[in-house]
Amino acid sequence: MYKVLVILKVTNFDALEEFESKASELMSRYNGKIVKAFETHRNCDGSGEEIHLIEFQDENCFKDYRSDYWHTENKKLRDMAISETEIILNPTEKAYPR
Repeated sequence: MYKVLVILKVTNFDALEEFESKASELMSRYNGKIVKAFETHRNCDGSGEEIHLIEFQDENCFKDYRSDYWHTENKKLRDMAISETEIILNPTEKAYPR
């Protein structure tokens, strides 16, 4: 499995929920899914941070998902929801204790 860690700077959590619901449907078409989502904090103004662990069957599925025209079509909603994104590709998975 190809794992992706995504750190989102959120400007609007309601818009984020709508965007991520649609994005997760698209991910499934490319053999991907959101494994876990964590809201790390929410500010008084409704902004905050959320972290997602995403998984795809392989790197090509992830690249195909990222290049889908859907992202262009939904840019306005994404921009309402998210101000900044950090993507960490295929982090090394470890298990403790060994």
